[in-house]
Amino acid sequence: ASSYHGLRRLNLRPEDTVVIFGDGPIGLYASQVVRARGVEHVMLIGHHDHRLEVAAGFGATVVNSHRQDPVEAVARFTDGRMADLVVEATGAAKVMPAVLNSTAKGGTVLLLGVFHHEAPLNPAPIIRHELRVVGSFCYSKEAFAASLELLRRGCVRIDSIVTHVFPLEEIGRALELLKRREAIKVILEP
Repeated sequence: ASSYHGLRRLNLRPEDTVVIFGDGPIGLYASQVVRARGVEHVMLIGHHDHRLEVAAGFGATVVNSHRQDPVEAVARFTDGRMADLVVEATGAAKVMPAVLNSTAKGGTVLLLGVFHHEAPLNPAPIIRHELRVVGSFCYSKEAFAASLELLRRGCVRIDSIVTHVFPLEEIGRALELLKRREAIKVILEP
């Protein structure tokens, strides 16, 4: 619902090119939501191969940022135009220069990732390329209901994102898998 909430604040068009930084649950959901809204040109950038495979299964072009320079990959993907919308879904300050430099002149940056530490930001690319920066936090009741409807209609899948289900008594094991990045999303059952 948080991905949906942020993306619904934007005027996405089917002809837009969308690049998502982050192969966690928020980025993976965002890749599906933009496709559900008719966008065909979607790239997801991350560095966990098993998560990138999931994104590819959703129809995104994927880039492993440990093997390819993300900005160069976006330039190739867009024939040098760069992306109309870049979604930051990592919450990692070190990604921001690549996010800003991957955005087309006059494009939009959507900040969905939660930054737990102060993130210094160079405003030069924002000014030079006349970028629009939009922040989004959590979701609304309406976004939650709309997300459930997308799920019900099969526009968004969770089967490959929810990788583990544990009884509540095994919360320690579940947290350890998440910490080691071996799970994407975990459900705990009472």
